[in-house]
Order: sequence, then C-alpha cells, then structure tokens
Amino acid sequence: MELRSEDLTVQVGDFTFNHRAAGILIQEAAILLEYYEKEDYWVLPGGRVKVGEDSKIGVEREWLEELGLEVNGTRLIALIENFFVNHRTGSQRHFHEISMYYQLESSTKIPFQIGQKFHGAEIDKLNYSWVPLTELVNLNFRPEILTNYLVNLPECPVHLINHE
Repeated sequence: MELRSEDLTVQVGDFTFNHRAAGILIQEAAILLEYYEKEDYWVLPGGRVKVGEDSKIGVEREWLEELGLEVNGTRLIALIENFFVNHRTGSQRHFHEISMYYQLESSTKIPFQIGQKFHGAEIDKLNYSWVPLTELVNLNFRPEILTNYLVNLPECPVHLINHE
C-alpha cells in the first residue's frame, strides 16, 4: 500500500478524529517529554500517523522529524482511546483520538540534562525536557491516565479509555 502524505485526521460533525503515535524514551530514571508552554502541559513526543502508515513507523518518523533522532519502537506499551477538548485553538473543538504509545530505543546521542528545556530539529517550534520519573505525577501531564504506567512500564500492552 502506498503511503500518503496526509495525516490520519477526519472531521466528523463537532469532532476531530486523530490517529496518533508517541514514544517513551527513558534514560537514567528520566523520561523525555514535550512541553506546550502556552497551555502549560506536557505530553510524550509524537504526532499523527499518516494515511497508509502503521503506528510504529509513524512514531519513528515523528521523532526523526521533530527531534532529529533515529529511534526504534521496540514494543507497544499502551493503546489509549482519548476523548478531550482542545483549548489551544480557542474553538473548544472536541477530539476523539486513538493513541499508540511505544517504548523506544535510540543509538543517536540525545542531549541529557535533567530539567533543562531544549529544542529539537524543528527549532523554536517544540520544547523538550528530561523529567525524572519520580516528578511525573507532579506535572500537568496528558493524558494523565498514562502517568502510573510510565513510572512502572507494564509487561504487556494496556488498553485505556480516557475522558478529559
């Protein structure tokens, strides 16, 4: 099947449906997170899967585009059916998102300094920071339902349903 350049995003009435893939990279008991400064919340780095693309390839592509890092999705940790309202656009748009979260490995050297924000390959567009796993519960992390699973990664993938 041919990969298309369009994100797997569909508008259905008042809802936007997204298929998202994100990565979990843990190093020295810290996790790499993406920070949305305007809204003051944290997420796992990733993005929308493209039409015809599988989620593992999608997360690897997103990390290369956004962080300039070659990663390998080693295993699926969680699948989340996520229902939320996006307040960023001011439109109060409702989202129904299917998100796949993969544990990652990288052979690329990654800047590692706890608590210091840095930019990825898309300079000035996205902020990243290594956060100690012990502090994850104190952050405005989304989706919050995933927090405990990141502190103690499950042996088998989990399916979660989240209504914010």
